[in-house]
Amino acid sequence: MNKISNNAVYEIILSYQKTAALNAAIKLDIFTTIGKHCLTVEQIADVTGGSLRGVAYFVTSFVSLVCWKRTQISITFQWFLDRSSPHCLADAIDFLAVPVRDKGRY
Repeated sequence: MNKISNNAVYEIILSYQKTAALNAAIKLDIFTTIGKHCLTVEQIADVTGGSLRGVAYFVTSFVSLVCWKRTQISITFQWFLDRSSPHCLADAIDFLAVPVRDKGRY
């Protein structure tokens, strides 16, 4: 791994983008749509109503985050982000991903 991608500052800078991508994927129910099925990007976009380009971005982002194996989500992400799971924590994103100023902490 190179020095840039294995750097805490680099990770902090990118964490905002990762959270935004995860938030959007949860809002589109991408994790629930895929569930245990292997779907193409086109099929995911069609079912969720997302744009093909946007869904392709999510898939690429999550493959790089190792939550996806091809177009099937990992067990951990399926467990916590698929709304059909009894362990789903997807709605926690509404609280955790809200900017600090919106939580009334100013």
